[in-house]
Amino acid sequence: MGADIGATGHVALYGIYFDTGRADVKPESEPTLAEIARLLKQRPTLKLHVVGHTDALGDLVANMDLSKRRAA
Repeated sequence: MGADIGATGHVALYGIYFDTGRADVKPESEPTLAEIARLLKQRPTLKLHVVGHTDALGDLVANMDLSKRRAA
């Protein structure tokens, strides 16, 4: 993850899970979140811009709101 950020300035992460229509992170997301935490501890000045995504269910307004809540 850190190498990708260093090389390209971004990285797509998988392994952060949510139930459909919900913004609560599921417990099985822990390994990915722990990896992010390790990177931030190793590089305390690193700033990240997090983008949340949704599936294609629901209307645009609801999905934009859900995306922002997931990113937060």
